[in-house]
Amino acid sequence: MMINFSSNRKNKGIGLLELMLSLAIIAILLIMATRYYLVTSRSQKTDEGVALVNALIAGAEDYRGDRPTFEGLTDISILVNQGSIAKSYVLSTGTVTTPWAAPSTTDVAVSKSDTTRVTISLKTIPATGCNALANKFSDIGGTCSATGATGTGDFSLTYPQIEK
Repeated sequence: MMINFSSNRKNKGIGLLELMLSLAIIAILLIMATRYYLVTSRSQKTDEGVALVNALIAGAEDYRGDRPTFEGLTDISILVNQGSIAKSYVLSTGTVTTPWAAPSTTDVAVSKSDTTRVTISLKTIPATGCNALANKFSDIGGTCSATGATGTGDFSLTYPQIEK
């Protein structure tokens, strides 16, 4: 007697094993895509923040021009009025639009004791953005007051640095 191991049943649809395997692959792809998006988004926001700070530095330099000091540069509206900073950066409330969505109080102020230096500060930005800006501008004195990786912090940069 010969035993027939072949099944007469026709395969209809997909089995549970195939379904679970497909769902696992889709879940892994979604996790990878989400991580890639978050890293790219954070990097783009940091690049936009760097561009904003560089625009503020360039605007301050334009304001100073041939003068030996930054005297008279009291806030960002002066840089907007002279055309050094795009009006799209500044909201009607006097706050600056930062890449981190929340409006930031941004100061461009001349030191009272040394008018040859100007301090640029972005207040209440996310700690990750604050720390990233501090890292990007560490060679010229950028600092961040954020503690930890969550919450908000204040970025500050005094320009130009005093030669040592």
